[in-house]
Amino acid sequence: MNLLQQLRYKTRVGLLLAALLVCLLLNNIVNQSNYGHIEKAATSIYEDRLLPSTYIFELREYVYKQREQVRATDGHTNTASQYNAAIAMLMSKYEQTVLTKQESTHLHSLKSNMKLFLASPQQEQYFRNTLKNLNELLQIQSREGRDLKADMVSIARGSTFLSYIEAGLLIIIGAITLSLIGFSKNRFQQRIPSNPSLN
Repeated sequence: MNLLQQLRYKTRVGLLLAALLVCLLLNNIVNQSNYGHIEKAATSIYEDRLLPSTYIFELREYVYKQREQVRATDGHTNTASQYNAAIAMLMSKYEQTVLTKQESTHLHSLKSNMKLFLASPQQEQYFRNTLKNLNELLQIQSREGRDLKADMVSIARGSTFLSYIEAGLLIIIGAITLSLIGFSKNRFQQRIPSNPSLN
């Protein structure tokens, strides 16, 4: 192999290695982005789906307690006032979570019905409307949580696939490096003249 051929060979191998290294870098950037999305989705499942679900369950409990308390005492008591304060606090916490468009609509309806219910807890229609809104919000939490989980699984599978690609690229780079070392060693041995005195 003459000098020009060696130069072409080394240039091609160098460009191939550079391209593989760029692919590794891009793969790493995509993987980092995927991990960021997974972390965000996991946080959202807890903060925007699990916690609001517990708020809804607690609101339902207080709505039932408020109704029973008013029925039992036939009027407002200190306990009823405490229930009102707890309901207001839970509604405020719920509003601070990330809401979908549909969720915002149902929450607005809940606030209207809850206001009517708290003003007249003995009214059956206000009670039923409030429970209906709470159940609708609970169904949204379940559906959104399921969608977030599906997104996480999809991203995780993509990251696993990219990890396999990265491992494959590293193997190829290793093989090319070893072949270059072997090629250089052979060229070095060819250049060393044999010593006739050793024969």
